Amino acid sequence: FGDAVAAGHGADSSEFTFMDPGYGYLLGAVFKLVGVNVFAVYLLQALLDTATAYGILVAGRLLARPRAGLFGALLYGMTSTAIMFCAALLKEICVASFVMWWVVGALALYRSDRKLAWACFGVFCGIGIALRSTLLLLGLLALLLPGLKRWADRGARAADHRVPSNAHTARDWIGKAGLLAVGTALALMPWSIRNFHAFGSLSPLPHNGGIVLHQVYNAQNPQSAIWIPPFVNYSHPSEIWRGYAAEADRRAGRSLSPSEVDEYWKDEGLAFMHDHPGQVLEDVVHKSL
Repeated sequence: FGDAVAAGHGADSSEFTFMDPGYGYLLGAVFKLVGVNVFAVYLLQALLDTATAYGILVAGRLLARPRAGLFGALLYGMTSTAIMFCAALLKEICVASFVMWWVVGALALYRSDRKLAWACFGVFCGIGIALRSTLLLLGLLALLLPGLKRWADRGARAADHRVPSNAHTARDWIGKAGLLAVGTALALMPWSIRNFHAFGSLSPLPHNGGIVLHQVYNAQNPQSAIWIPPFVNYSHPSEIWRGYAAEADRRAGRSLSPSEVDEYWKDEGLAFMHDHPGQVLEDVVHKSL
């Protein structure tokens, strides 16, 4: 993926639009600057991971618990993310750093009324979604920050009777949440344009949701464990896409588009969930515990 980005062609092929795009484009930028040099990537990832540990320290200071921040940074240094993933071409280091700095940004933003800061945090949320689609949940959570701040302010002002009106509170929340949403949309727009040109979808998300759903919920996988079907080689995401696409083509008797492949496996997964609601609920409870 990074090679294709650095070369300036092929980055919108089906196997790459199956993946979250952020890390592939980040690798492509590094390869464009220094050549295909994985040591340079590992070095940059070590530096980024050091910044993640620093973010834990900053969060401790913002919470007025500097010793807790120091303990958290030391504890993070003993996790597999910090020890192992710096020297791997995987996005875990970037995702861990994003999550930590999202927390720092949210803590800082909670104390800020600057409109530009809210829009910039929205852009940051969009970058995280490009790294890993499930981080969309943090983007949605960010929309609650303006309301949380106003709710706390109302409690603090209740004693001196300076409680803002509901209308004012609602306008303020809508305004800041709107800036967050606009910033996020701007950051996701390039991926929407890319996906539209690649396979006709305006969604900024990759076409892997149906396949992921089927991996978890299917007749051969009643316990929702990690399942490797015989028609897929799991050595890397491209192989996952090729295996699932070829099997969907074989079952349909024709060549399917990426969106059609994803839709086919989504229907298969949903059909299993519809036929086995009790098993699905049990699996959800088990995984939650």
